Amino acid sequence: MDRLRNIFYRLTLIMDGEPAIRFADLEVLRVLTTGKAYINDNGSDIGFLTPIDEDDDGMITAKEVARVKSLSNRTDRNNSIFKGNTKIETFNEFRFFTSLNIINPGCFQDCSSLKEVTLPVLTRMGSSVFASSGIERLVIPEGYLTIGSGILQRCPNLKIVDFPSTVTSISEGGSLFWAMKNQAIVICRATTPPAFGGWGYDGDPKAIYVPDKSVDAYKSSAGWSAQATKIYPLSTYVEP
Repeated sequence: MDRLRNIFYRLTLIMDGEPAIRFADLEVLRVLTTGKAYINDNGSDIGFLTPIDEDDDGMITAKEVARVKSLSNRTDRNNSIFKGNTKIETFNEFRFFTSLNIINPGCFQDCSSLKEVTLPVLTRMGSSVFASSGIERLVIPEGYLTIGSGILQRCPNLKIVDFPSTVTSISEGGSLFWAMKNQAIVICRATTPPAFGGWGYDGDPKAIYVPDKSVDAYKSSAGWSAQATKIYPLSTYVEP
């Protein structure tokens, strides 16, 4: 704004309304400005399908994002307005959606072109969130407690997933890496091994890195112990 004033110093510039969020991927913007979801879901009352672009101006503001509690367009709270979209490639602006109750189950499932996303700081992630997507690297921020089952199954491009120190439960229903054998590196920063349901059919990690003082605990913990020979101190991890 200051730069504009310096250039057009003889004009009076009037900015009216909320500043819009700039979405790098225009397909994300298209979905958000044309889609409807149960954005007012308070847990007990799902509400009605409601446009995310409240004023229908073709832009999404921080105020409009702040009122979104769910991106699901189904009454069972599964999936989302993005599920099955094969055009989306990046969604780093997802980090602004901090009013969500949960990342809905299947939120980005079958988004085969989605390579990169930055997650909002929440506490829960549903099942199959990135299943059969094109995600390459997933960093789950601090604050998450529960990670649903099969969130990364059948992700052919996944190279690494990084779980936070706050996590207490990961894929308790199993199938974290279904049909993904010796493919992706797992970092788990939790000192106490989270409850873990297993890797799934024909799936296992390339390596697992955990806090140095917790290596032995992970090697003897249910779910993790099946891959004890691949568990290493986090201090030995080298970024590719």
